Amino acid sequence: MSRTAARVLYVHFNTAGSWLFGKYAFTLMNAGAEVEIACLDQPRDRLVTGSYDQLVPTKVFGFTPTLTARSKWLRECQRARHRFERIRSLQRLRRYLLASHPTHVIAGDPPALGLCAPAALRCGASLIYTPFEFYPKVAGTNVRQTTKYERHEQNHIEEASAIVFLGQSILEYYRQKYPSLAAKSHVIYSSWPAAADGGDLRLRREAKIGAGKKIILYQGIIEEDRGLLNVVRALKALPSDTLLVVVGYGSASGILERCAVELGVRDRLFILPPVPQAALMSYTKDADIGIIPLLDAKSHRYACPGKLFEYIAAELALVVSDMPDLRRIVEHYRIGEVYPSQSVEQLTKALCNLVENTDYRQTCSANARQAHAEDLCWEKQSAKFCGIVLNSHQSVCAP
Repeated sequence: MSRTAARVLYVHFNTAGSWLFGKYAFTLMNAGAEVEIACLDQPRDRLVTGSYDQLVPTKVFGFTPTLTARSKWLRECQRARHRFERIRSLQRLRRYLLASHPTHVIAGDPPALGLCAPAALRCGASLIYTPFEFYPKVAGTNVRQTTKYERHEQNHIEEASAIVFLGQSILEYYRQKYPSLAAKSHVIYSSWPAAADGGDLRLRREAKIGAGKKIILYQGIIEEDRGLLNVVRALKALPSDTLLVVVGYGSASGILERCAVELGVRDRLFILPPVPQAALMSYTKDADIGIIPLLDAKSHRYACPGKLFEYIAAELALVVSDMPDLRRIVEHYRIGEVYPSQSVEQLTKALCNLVENTDYRQTCSANARQAHAEDLCWEKQSAKFCGIVLNSHQSVCAP
């Protein structure tokens, strides 16, 4: 590594989404930068890992929080100790960041932005912000957390020389809230490589589904607000050789099964456990239609999920609810059907259009193949990302 090469430190507190940071960091390594991930709070064996995770040097500052005491008083003592340990970990991370003398600092979430902005200024480094979740409306946070997120962004987001979002709807939200970001905010899709080879197809074999059946595939978290109950209801009106396969985990799997029993379609619903990321494509390519039936809840109107690009890479025809980014991509590339998120009737019609018309389904598949090759593959998206990061310059001059 030459002395003039970019040294990038990628900092995040969001261990739940850590596999994405590895993906984006690895592409910077391929572009010739020296890259390291530094994260707070969870030791390595607690992280959610992905295909790129072991390829990027990662330093973890944190501890394993445990609340084992039975009495309320002792649990409060443990919580106090956890807060103290977190502060110490944060201090170690800050010292490490400064001692690394990075040329570029990437903050992966609002708390990391609060840490990285002053450090980047002190080091004379470029600051890049990559909020891979829509933190102002992210699911699972309480008002106190959301307020903290907003405070970090209000204090520091305009100091960033570049901001990278996962979808156009999130970008539009931030540009409206912070007009000064318009020239330095970008969308980079978390897509799949051009050579998305599924290898030996496994979905039908492992679920014991015959070759003559048509498979509607959903991958991801199984919750009621994901719209899967509507897909089960639509299944009853579809041809009997059409099946719904759900690959994932979540609290609503039992609800789906009970609904299928009540409607008499239990033998057409298959729920499989989560699949390692490296094996996903061997399942996805074995389906006929990919579905994203999100309801208009939580932050879903800003959703541009990775499964959308996985389905496209697998050359599936798509059926998606009318969330803005889903609609934008499916309609622009003509790769399937869009329906009003609350309407089972319109969902059923959309699925029937693809299930019963082989030529239309194949046309959508061909359009997906072209869209992936020409615009959406990770090789093209990652090249944009590297250009944005490595050509960025410090927005605020160090004193």
